[in-house]
Amino acid sequence: MLLTDQPTSVLLLVLAGAILGIWIFFHLGKAWNNFRMKRRFKRGARGEQRGLRYLRKHGFDVLAEQPALSPYMEIDGRRREYTIRADFLVRRGRRRAVVDAKTGACAADPAFSATRRQLLEYAYHYGVDDVYLYDGDRDTLRLVRFPKTGSRKLSYAFIFLSGIAAGLALVGVRALLAP
Repeated sequence: MLLTDQPTSVLLLVLAGAILGIWIFFHLGKAWNNFRMKRRFKRGARGEQRGLRYLRKHGFDVLAEQPALSPYMEIDGRRREYTIRADFLVRRGRRRAVVDAKTGACAADPAFSATRRQLLEYAYHYGVDDVYLYDGDRDTLRLVRFPKTGSRKLSYAFIFLSGIAAGLALVGVRALLAP
């Protein structure tokens, strides 16, 4: 008697094969994704190390690596904190900057939406003079500016100068009103 003569046996073998195939497919897919993520992180770490050497070679003082900030936002009136972490906080001359190191064709493009948003977030929260994007694949550094953000030092200077102007105006008015 052959196994194919038993319809129940054939059905059970097909079902067992399908379950085994699904299990293998799931685990191989998971292993492949883990491999890709590890490779991506290693590539990113190598890009950051190249970026660190590049910055030092080109006259930047590295003030901090992976400096974290914990800004917050409000969602429906509730405060929600989150963490951001630039790759480097640097200084060259009197200008402070954050540097984000990227590898890959899309990520290293400052016009790529995710990269652009990340750089804008750094410009806003770190309160630095400049924001740079280091391309670890091409060993290049690009200055990225968002004209409406500006440095907080500029804001403080404006407030200071406005205070001086207001003080001078009050002194002038007082002199005119004095008998």
